[in-house]
Amino acid sequence: MKRLALRVFSFAAILGLSCVASAGTQVSGPIKITGVDTVDGLNILRLTVTGFNTNPAGCDTADLVDIQLDAPGRSAEEQRLLVNAANLAFMTNRNVRLHIRDDICSISGTTLRLRVASGIAVLN
Repeated sequence: MKRLALRVFSFAAILGLSCVASAGTQVSGPIKITGVDTVDGLNILRLTVTGFNTNPAGCDTADLVDIQLDAPGRSAEEQRLLVNAANLAFMTNRNVRLHIRDDICSISGTTLRLRVASGIAVLN
């Protein structure tokens, strides 16, 4: 019974999660995460998303978003919560809102500049 209570509490905490790093971000409309991956050696969580309409930094319009897990000022616990929130939204097909940075793009390969998220909020 205690395990079930702990799981329910953890699920509720992750579902209500809203990790926002700093000013200089713009909140996306509700979107779906269709893929979650890590980038080898860079400590980046790469999300594949659909329904993306927010691009404040003018990055390329691919449906990929990077979250730097070891961003300055982000604790190991905050990193874990970000990963758990992304995985929860992906596995349960929930909508999310991403907090997209308006000052930077991430580089993928040699030319593709991806949006960078500093936070995630799991919806419904």
